[in-house]
Amino acid sequence: MYHEHSRKAFVLAAAALTLLLLVNACGAAEAPTPTKAPAVAASPTPAATPTPVLPKKGGTLRYIHQSNPLAMDVLQTISSADTTYMAPIYDGFIMVEPDRSFSPAQARSWDVLDGGKTIVLHIAPGIKFHDGTPFNAAAVKSDFDYKLNPDNQFEQRPQMTVISSVEAIGEYDLKLNLKQTDALVMPNMGARAGWVFSPTARDAVAKADRKMKPVGAGSFKFVDILIDSHLTMERWPNGFGGGKYPYVDTLKYLFIADPAVQLATYRAGEVDAYQAYNDQLPTLRADKTTVLVPRWRTEWGFLMVNPRFKPLDDVRVRKAMSLAIDREAIVKAFLAGEGTALYGVIGAAWSWCYDPTYKKYGFNPEEAKKLLTEAGYSQGFKVSPTTWFGKESRLPLLNLLADQMKQVGITLDLVMMESIQASRQFSFDKTLAAYSSEWGTGAPDLHTHMGDLFDSTNPRYMFGQGYLDAAVVKQLDEALAKGRGTLEPKDRCGYYRQAQEIINDYMLGISLFTGRVSMAHRDYVKNYQEFPSGGGSQWFKVWLDK
Repeated sequence: MYHEHSRKAFVLAAAALTLLLLVNACGAAEAPTPTKAPAVAASPTPAATPTPVLPKKGGTLRYIHQSNPLAMDVLQTISSADTTYMAPIYDGFIMVEPDRSFSPAQARSWDVLDGGKTIVLHIAPGIKFHDGTPFNAAAVKSDFDYKLNPDNQFEQRPQMTVISSVEAIGEYDLKLNLKQTDALVMPNMGARAGWVFSPTARDAVAKADRKMKPVGAGSFKFVDILIDSHLTMERWPNGFGGGKYPYVDTLKYLFIADPAVQLATYRAGEVDAYQAYNDQLPTLRADKTTVLVPRWRTEWGFLMVNPRFKPLDDVRVRKAMSLAIDREAIVKAFLAGEGTALYGVIGAAWSWCYDPTYKKYGFNPEEAKKLLTEAGYSQGFKVSPTTWFGKESRLPLLNLLADQMKQVGITLDLVMMESIQASRQFSFDKTLAAYSSEWGTGAPDLHTHMGDLFDSTNPRYMFGQGYLDAAVVKQLDEALAKGRGTLEPKDRCGYYRQAQEIINDYMLGISLFTGRVSMAHRDYVKNYQEFPSGGGSQWFKVWLDK
């Protein structure tokens, strides 16, 4: 039996203070002949030990996000971008740390049994959903059973189908019986697939009515949302923090799409934190009241095309588009050097599998023109419409791509849309010709990062309906499945690199870059931490020293 507990305890709230007292006592002995005592130099008084600054409760933490959420009901959301908003509302059974280890959250511990085919979650007692109902094994079983039912169309269901059954074996003990060993189950307990919506609220409210009214059991409770303005959450004392966490009373997200307006809003003191753009870093570094927290992003920057639009069904055309792109120039211009060019889907955040020497189908305009001629498009063609996630913030990248494509005769017809609508229309409706974004926000595992887009059972999969040879589809699915069904990192990496090769050889997605990102926050924002799960930022231990 393998018993796994967290190797990280919660941070202690205070340290003991020791006061050093100096006693100067001088006594002169009696002498037959009185003499003047020599002067004695005073001993220096030791510096006082500084009083440790203890976390303070209270206050409002104000944060910027570039777009409105599409949904905050985890049972309905289809966008990884929504995880930023949902993470504080749901929390998760575990936290996936930056080093990819697991820390306890709603699960105080867990057992991995039978070679990974059985997992028992031991739920922390005392947690309540935001509607006041208990967060226990029975509630979680109801939630998981709902997600596993294909009739409910849970978008993350492919991440959970390895679960054959769920049992409540005690009030706070939940048993997951798996069809096979699956390396993704535990990371998913800290991500969207494992986030739990109150079954009572789920069954009491119509699906359409609860889309923007989430009821989780996380550290913060939803209060209100005003589209294009703000989202407000308040401290929930009955989360896994046992009343100790969170520290701040209120979280307030401001929706601001324009990067320049974001920076101006931050500098004006109207928000406390935001995810800075790379060209803003020199300005922020010069501000002595700003703290920057950098990390490699899990996101894969890409341009993806829809084979339903000719000539994008021709692999030679897709390869020509990849060969037309100067990724190094994009990293320098769009990321201000804060990142690295990517020629495959495995980025630097996945250090256990990332290969920085992999540069297949890199910049080669002459080879691109040759392939276009072979495909019968020596005079070029138009890709229309081409859209993206991020509106104004990503427009400079799309202009760069358009300029580079133009050099080989390809015209990108750029059409700016609302980000969420662009994502839906390309990924699910499949009614757009091309789409650029960064996929993998908060991905807890490399398989999530790859499987969401390239596993043929996922609704985002772009090359169904005969657009790719069935044997190739099977080969790719098998490589991904083997990576998921193996616990040894070295073996898993081998399978994912095999999948990366297939994705590149058929150019199912055009890799662009992976970036470093920096959270900018005021120096009075204390104990900010980055977690890969849930979208990067967890706020339950943050406090305000003001």
